[in-house]
Amino acid sequence: MEHIEATDWKDRIENDGSAIIVDTRTHREWNKGAIKNSVLLDVLNPYSFMNQAQNLDKGKSYYLYCQTGVRSVQACMILENMGFKKTYNLRGGIVRYHGRLTTPEI
Repeated sequence: MEHIEATDWKDRIENDGSAIIVDTRTHREWNKGAIKNSVLLDVLNPYSFMNQAQNLDKGKSYYLYCQTGVRSVQACMILENMGFKKTYNLRGGIVRYHGRLTTPEI
C-alpha cells in the first residue's frame, strides 16, 4: 500500500492506465457524493466487500478512499492479503480531497 496525498491523487490516477477508483464508504455516504468514476465497495459490509473484491482484476491499480482515510487503509490491507499488488490510499480521505468536512456531489 502506498499513501497518496490529495494534491497528487488526480494526477496519479490520470497517468495510470490501469487505475480503478474505489470508495470504501457506506452506501449512505456514497449517496451524499463520491469522487468521479469511483466504484463502491463498502468495507463495513465484509460479505459484500469480499464478494466484489474476488471479481476484481489483480493486475490493475486500485486507488481507495473513504471519509478520512482509515477505512481505506483497512481495505487496502484486505486487498493486499488477497494478492493485490497495487493499492493506493488517499491520505485524509475525501475530506482532505475536498478540503472541507462535507462531501459535495461531484
